[in-house]
Amino acid sequence: MLNTRLIALLLALAPLTLIAQELKKEFNRSFATTSETQLMISNSFGEIQMESVDGNEIKIEAVIKVEGNSEKAVKEAIEKMNIVFLEEANRVMVRTENKCNCGNKIKEFSIDYKVQVPSGITVSLRNSFGDVYVQGHDGPVKLDVEHGDFKIKNLSHEENFVKLSFGDGQASDINRMEIRVQHSYFNAENVEELSAYIQFSDVELENITSLYRELRIQHSDVSIDVSGSEWGKMMMDFDFSDVDMNVSSSARMRMEVESSFGDVSAPSAMNVQKKENGFNSDYYRVSMNGESAPISQVSISHSDLSFSIR
Repeated sequence: MLNTRLIALLLALAPLTLIAQELKKEFNRSFATTSETQLMISNSFGEIQMESVDGNEIKIEAVIKVEGNSEKAVKEAIEKMNIVFLEEANRVMVRTENKCNCGNKIKEFSIDYKVQVPSGITVSLRNSFGDVYVQGHDGPVKLDVEHGDFKIKNLSHEENFVKLSFGDGQASDINRMEIRVQHSYFNAENVEELSAYIQFSDVELENITSLYRELRIQHSDVSIDVSGSEWGKMMMDFDFSDVDMNVSSSARMRMEVESSFGDVSAPSAMNVQKKENGFNSDYYRVSMNGESAPISQVSISHSDLSFSIR
């Protein structure tokens, strides 16, 4: 009976030997800043959370966490991961180094950052296979996210650039922003000025005061709500896409549209003149509220452009 109980106890305890081992490596660094300071962070396989604070100091907390089935495997893996900090002139550069070819010995690992920055400095964040969160900043922000998601809010500077590939992105309350979106879903709302290059994506742009410079859309479905009245001169190029454009009833706009295997539709309140140029090729003039507005050049191929009035 004693042997039976002992065997039963050992069988009950046996699964405990498979419980994963976990190790962490923590980094805490701070850097004094001036108005000319630039912060650049390059990371993979983790989150970057950034917030703006008062003061003249960058504070970075980073954690490398590795989980595996054996203590040896976890130690070997975490020793091959590191975060490098470099301060040079007005630049603070931070990058993740990962030389681990971990295989199936490691269950999971992550490299996560929490960053506090003075509100006015220039920030560049690059992250792959992880998410990025930015809440409020007055200086220029450059964001490059691949195979991850992001949320950004309250960016007041006139130079903000966002690149998103294979992820979901949300942006709100932005002064001026240029976006490059590929193979993703992206939503932006309450943006003063927006320029965009969109490929193979679903995009919703809401309450955009004005568009500037260029709007290029390829193989995508895009809806754009433009709330402002004044339209400047710009270039638009739509290929194999459906574009719905909702404009203000007070919008002053003019467009010259060259269409190949495409269609332009608009409500009666807009002036649309159509001229056939040949087989499946048409030329449109679209205007609203005056003929003195700057002319935007629009090219559409295998696409539909539909206007509506807000």
